[in-house]
Amino acid sequence: ALTNWIISLQDADGGLWGGYAANGTRISKIAEGNIDAFNAISGYTSFHQKLLAYFNNVRWDRTDKLLIAWAENPKYKYALDVHSWSYCIFEDFPTDVLSKTSRFKTTQTSTITKTPISGYCFDEDRDVVWLEGTGQIVVAFIKAKMESEAQMFLKEMKKNMIKSASFSGSYALPYSANFGTSYGEDALWTGVDTNPAVSSTVWYLFGMLRFDPLALGYSKNIPAEDKFWTK
Repeated sequence: ALTNWIISLQDADGGLWGGYAANGTRISKIAEGNIDAFNAISGYTSFHQKLLAYFNNVRWDRTDKLLIAWAENPKYKYALDVHSWSYCIFEDFPTDVLSKTSRFKTTQTSTITKTPISGYCFDEDRDVVWLEGTGQIVVAFIKAKMESEAQMFLKEMKKNMIKSASFSGSYALPYSANFGTSYGEDALWTGVDTNPAVSSTVWYLFGMLRFDPLALGYSKNIPAEDKFWTK
């Protein structure tokens, strides 16, 4: 049922709408959601081929050789998760996309621990360390055999562990190390830097356990002519 629903969101240009809001309005095409859907649907079918055409025609930066998030807004053209997920999801994607994540790298003072934490922001305004996204980059680094980088950021993430108020002796990571803006200019929510978050904690565990959750849908035997990123 989920497969059929995801496929039903595909537009004529090959891109996927993001679903529907509670009021029935259609959600726009979101880069990381489209990348994730490519991985989630089994095999390599016309669905995947059309989606790759969308990426190539609409989301591909031919100068920097990477996928973009928001073409209409140059200030937020690039997004961290689009870099890490592209590498983890698309077969033979260039490893050097991970070196281009330096545009998001930042150091911020943790709200909870009051210590400097180095990691990655959502976007190029670099006003917050996004711990979930930093964990995603760690998994990508491990896949790329960039071991020193992976271990360095795992250590940085660990510095922001906070005690659980619900479970004695348990620790977790908040969504971000400090308060700031999300992708774009919208402020994050209250408690984003002080409350435990599943997403950041899980991606930290994926890194520590050396588990790539995207590996399950990775090998699709994409035809060479459809791998526009290798050309």
